[in-house]
Amino acid sequence: TVPSWTSGGISPKQFWYSIGGCETGPIALHPDHPDIIYSGCYGGTIDRVDLETEQERNVLIYPQLQLGQAPRDLEYRFQWNSPIVVSPHDRNVVYHGSQFVHR
Repeated sequence: TVPSWTSGGISPKQFWYSIGGCETGPIALHPDHPDIIYSGCYGGTIDRVDLETEQERNVLIYPQLQLGQAPRDLEYRFQWNSPIVVSPHDRNVVYHGSQFVHR
């Protein structure tokens, strides 16, 4: 277990580790491989993290920097918290939502 509080305050950083994404992002776990995590961030970024192999890679839909861009100039408009879902029908398919549903 990981303590949420210690006598010195909040848990020390040695109990934490990154699963990609950022502070606002959703996550989706692979149903058959719980060590594989898809985590999101603003702008449509998705990281695929494999905790067993300690590998992380970016698997975003389209390479674009949304910061400072007008929505009309963007190919895809992702919400701050864009949904990420592993398909219940094909567990090797991940869906991500912008103004479209991406597979």
